[in-house]
Amino acid sequence: MFELLLSFIFLILLVLGGYGLALVVMYWKVSGYYRSTGRSFYFLGVTGTLVFYLQIIRAVVLQLWWLLSKGANHQKPLLDKHSEQDAVLFVHGFHMSGSCFWGFRTYLERRGLDTFSLNLGRPYINPARYIDSLHRALGDTVAKSATGQIHLVAHSMGGLICRMLLERYPQDRQLIRSIVTLGTPHGGTLAVSALSLPWLQRLFHPDSELLHSLSTFQQSAPDLPVMTLGSRNDLVVYPLEYALLDGTTRVRMCAISHVGMLTEKRVYKRVYLWLHRQQDRLHNAPSDKEPGLS
Repeated sequence: MFELLLSFIFLILLVLGGYGLALVVMYWKVSGYYRSTGRSFYFLGVTGTLVFYLQIIRAVVLQLWWLLSKGANHQKPLLDKHSEQDAVLFVHGFHMSGSCFWGFRTYLERRGLDTFSLNLGRPYINPARYIDSLHRALGDTVAKSATGQIHLVAHSMGGLICRMLLERYPQDRQLIRSIVTLGTPHGGTLAVSALSLPWLQRLFHPDSELLHSLSTFQQSAPDLPVMTLGSRNDLVVYPLEYALLDGTTRVRMCAISHVGMLTEKRVYKRVYLWLHRQQDRLHNAPSDKEPGLS
């Protein structure tokens, strides 16, 4: 029994060590790119890098726990009470599911918002199926919203699916109060190269024809309030400007990893303040005008 426990501990340390080595390589690659191109990069230092690494480990562990223990409970609010405000629908990214927003949803619901999430579908399928899944979930969620409108909060690939939704189903614009994207590769990401899988290249490569032809939020819904948030230390979607879109409220954060956007309270608070401001704008706006971009 003792030998089995030692073997298990050794395996865990081996995995964490391998993950740490991969993180160091990714950090070196991304920081080197920023330096070579003269872009601004937030250097963490030794202590900051260790904290950053622990943030990622914590986020991964939480994601696994939520997937195993909370995966079935995404079609209804988490708390047994209902809000009179717009509901929030969360849209996950690549290789994720609706359970990845459990912490985010708990944070918002404790502050009076009803939240929902969906499962778009398995990876590597036609993105059109993701769009249809979001379209159906949007209709279902609006029916449960006290106001008949919702906010969309999307992580990574989910933000691209939101853009595709407005392009394919422009009538859905009337159901959406605002959109927030977190670490979305709006301009692609240099983490995807010519050596990556064709599916990844088609959706995430900076030279992707699909991305270049996809309407921005400003083009498909110019009156829709949108916030695009990115991190200077995102090692998955970089450079930072690829996560931000013109015509939106652009938020730049530091020392937040790609997966950390799903677990860090700094991000939760920033999104909550945005949603709260949209709700206030609705109540303070003249009745014959819709709120504009901030």
